[in-house]
This record gives sequence, C-alpha cells and structure tokens, in this order.
Amino acid sequence: MGSGINKTFRDFETQAADRLRIAKQYGFDVVAIDKINAEQRLALDQQTMQQAVGSLQTLLSDLDTGDLAQGSLVDQIAKIKDQLTGTISDAMNGVDGAADKVAQFERDLIDKTKQAFGTAGPELAAAEDQAKSAAEQIIQAEQDRIKAAEDASKATNDALNENNDQNAVMIQKLSNIEQLLGGSSSDTSATAGIPTYLSTATGFSGQLNL
Repeated sequence: MGSGINKTFRDFETQAADRLRIAKQYGFDVVAIDKINAEQRLALDQQTMQQAVGSLQTLLSDLDTGDLAQGSLVDQIAKIKDQLTGTISDAMNGVDGAADKVAQFERDLIDKTKQAFGTAGPELAAAEDQAKSAAEQIIQAEQDRIKAAEDASKATNDALNENNDQNAVMIQKLSNIEQLLGGSSSDTSATAGIPTYLSTATGFSGQLNL
C-alpha cells in the first residue's frame, strides 16, 4: 500500500508542477493555479486518509456525537453544534470530506433534537432550517469552485492548442524554405533564382563579358 500511495503523490506533484509551468509560460493567474493545486493536494490527503483509516474515524465520530455518544441529549446537541461551526467552514472552503461530515452532523442534530424536544416544538424546525441553509451554501460554493477549475483548465487547453497550431504553421514554413533552398542548390547555372521575365526582357544570359 505504501508504494502505491507514494506513486499517487508523485504523479500528482508532477501534474501540479506542469500546470504551474504552463500558467507561468502563458501568463495565466499563477495564484489561482497555486490555489487549485493546494485544494487538490488537500483533497488527495483526505482521500488517502479515508481509504486507510476511514472506518476508525467513523467510530470516533459515533463515540463523540453519534449513536454511541454519552451524556444527555441536550449536551450531545450542544457538542454537535460546536463541531458543526468549524466543519461548515471547512466545507465552504472545499476541504475534502468536510461536506460529508456536515451532512452527518446535521442528521445527528435533527435526530437528537427530535428525541429531546419532539416534533411539535420550534427546536426541530430550527434544526431543519439550519441544515437546509448550510447544505445550500456548501453546494453553491462547490459549484463555484468547479466552474473556476473548468475555466482554468479550458484556458490552459486553449493556450496549448494555440501553441500547437503556431508550431504547425512554423514547421510548414520551415519545410517550404527547405524545399526552396533545395531547389536552388540543385540549379548550378548563373541564372538560378533570376525571374524568367527579367532574363527574357533584358537578354541577360548570366554571363558577364569584361
């Protein structure tokens, strides 16, 4: 598993370095590219941790605020609300896995609020409204990040395509020049390269009589 993880991170760093090099070469927003690299690096870290010890993290969460949590319902609700604040902030900033944690915390909060206060009181309605608001804001923030990443990727691809087109034109021009030079070198007469209409009109044969 260790060698696989190392290769994953090496491949990512190579890709991130290429992305940054292209941004500098073509005058793109280097700060924005750095931010994308940082976000994707953090997402890769989180994904790797989830694959390695995700089940243990779930157990700790259940012991802390979930079904296995100790203490009164009121205490558990207060603890969930405290953890929600930071987790929502992480999710808004695109921290990988944070949105899933927010969803789980919100479910736990609604469930424990229902147990503690029932379904008729204002507490449950407030918990549900808060969950909806947080979810909508996080979804919008993620959509904005995806759009920004797509725009940056498209700009990079457009620049590469333009560069490839320019290279193709340059190669064609060089090929044409080589063909012209090749034709001239094969013609050893003194009139090589003199337009036909000049030699005909002037009677110049290519020889000078001194």
